[in-house]
Amino acid sequence: MFIRFHEAVRAQGLQTCEQGQAVATLMKSSIHLFSVSTVAIGARATFNLRQ
Repeated sequence: MFIRFHEAVRAQGLQTCEQGQAVATLMKSSIHLFSVSTVAIGARATFNLRQ
């Protein structure tokens, strides 16, 4: 009984870890997109100022 409970807890922990990694990957990609768009906006503003 205790071993079965332990296995269930371990399986749930693995599932939670995978979900956490997916969320972290999603956050990294969204932060990357945000920084790229910020750089693009800054470059466009600089380009517009030079003209």
